[in-house]
Amino acid sequence: MRHFITPRRRRAVLALVAAAAAGVCGLARPRLAEATLDDGATPGAVWIDFGANDVVLRSQLARSPKGEFLGMAEVQANGVGRWAQVTQQLSIPETPAEDGLLHATGTHVFLFADGSSFTTLDEVLLTPTDTEGVYGLDGALVITGGTGVLASATGHLSLIGNLDLLHGQVGVDTRGRIQK
Repeated sequence: MRHFITPRRRRAVLALVAAAAAGVCGLARPRLAEATLDDGATPGAVWIDFGANDVVLRSQLARSPKGEFLGMAEVQANGVGRWAQVTQQLSIPETPAEDGLLHATGTHVFLFADGSSFTTLDEVLLTPTDTEGVYGLDGALVITGGTGVLASATGHLSLIGNLDLLHGQVGVDTRGRIQK
């Protein structure tokens, strides 16, 4: 089976190359801001100010008995990273569309150790592979808000990866921009 490079995947690869080049040339600098609690006190952690920074997420998730996917993601903005607990709900149609793809929808919640989080609304295309039950993922995530220091988070992310429905596992690389 031939694997086609979609325009979205091509843009994701070009963005990755550009980000890597910027990092090598010293152009990408992290912007950091201290998080503050509701009472104005500053906790010990320094938070990433996503501002206008590009973000990279790498996650591995496994299906829970409830049907959602759970796991961890490493969230990096310009080389500075934090770990987040991830919960993904994914609604996959029973039969493929006329184009042979499964058009899924869902949500993600990324929860950080300090209690801050951001949520997404997802549209994902699942492309069958040569392996039964394994699909290529190509998706767009819209950040719809958050909590804590990410309460006003907005932005767009794109993801590529794979979904193994037989073993209930998802592995993705996600790139995009989070603004707050």
